[in-house]
Amino acid sequence: MSRSVVHSSWVIGLTLSLLVAVVYADSREDEILRNMEELLETGVEKLNEGLLSEGMKRLVSVLAEKQKLSRSFPQAEEVAQAAQIELAKLQTSIALEADPVWLDDSMNQKVGSTLNIELGPVVILTWRTTTGRSLISNAPIRFEFIKGSGTVTEEVNTNSYGQASCGIGSFAQPQKEQVIRASLQSPWGALFTVWKVCIEIFFMPPRPTERPSSFSSDPNRESLKTHTSFHPFLKY
Repeated sequence: MSRSVVHSSWVIGLTLSLLVAVVYADSREDEILRNMEELLETGVEKLNEGLLSEGMKRLVSVLAEKQKLSRSFPQAEEVAQAAQIELAKLQTSIALEADPVWLDDSMNQKVGSTLNIELGPVVILTWRTTTGRSLISNAPIRFEFIKGSGTVTEEVNTNSYGQASCGIGSFAQPQKEQVIRASLQSPWGALFTVWKVCIEIFFMPPRPTERPSSFSSDPNRESLKTHTSFHPFLKY
């Protein structure tokens, strides 16, 4: 076999391999686009049914699927943008609040005692819709110290009443103020955290003239330290 024939065979084989790779890539990207479209459709359906966690999971998965694409094309960009718009609509409608057991008769948030811990932080996650407020179940809530230290139950999912309870083992320095923050977490990884919803629970040591008690109402504190701050979408 001549050298020219061998060279021609090699070129033909390489060309065929490249064509197969291109066809496979196009087929793979078509599959990803179909997945994105299906996740967007079912995500919106779940939100309309009042199933917030299910809907959010699908909408965020649209963005995760887009990350798998080797190149950008208009159809995928449109689907991803639609998912971002739906997620943005939820930004101001989700709130993490203190459970009624942590509110006094004037609806001010109580302050716990560091020396007599009868009840740890209890919070409620709600979703405001056009028909009222809905409780959000099975949502991951993280509890962590932002002032002081100790042992707490760090990860809790909300129950069917939208509640998440944090157990406190102990405070490392109970003679000092302790602040525990509860925050809604993204179950899809930090890359897809869309916003931050949190609330802070305070524990104070008794004043020298006071007897330790599990709860006290401090009029100098804000009524509810609830925060909903938007974290801008990443560029996809």
